[in-house]
Amino acid sequence: MPAKREDIWDNAELPAEKATAINRDRMKTYGTPVPNMEMFADLISPIVYPNEPDRKVTPPQAAMILVQLKVMREVQAGYPLDYPDNLEDICGWANVLFQCKEASRASE
Repeated sequence: MPAKREDIWDNAELPAEKATAINRDRMKTYGTPVPNMEMFADLISPIVYPNEPDRKVTPPQAAMILVQLKVMREVQAGYPLDYPDNLEDICGWANVLFQCKEASRASE
């Protein structure tokens, strides 16, 4: 019988594990993510919708833009094996997206 395989998800080096720790640390400096995404959404709305002043980027959309930025960097860098920053940041921004969606749910 083959030896029991290690649980691949029980690994402190997983980007998702590191991202949550980074999110917690960032919150000490910047506060909760939803107001930050609201401000970022307000700042980028005129750039995203230059001819539609009444149209606004939402906080979840703002978080997704930041996910895409990190996806672009990961692709542009050629998926570097020894550089986990992009993957950690993608996971971190996914955490922020989750918090934005939870805030929307709470306001319904």
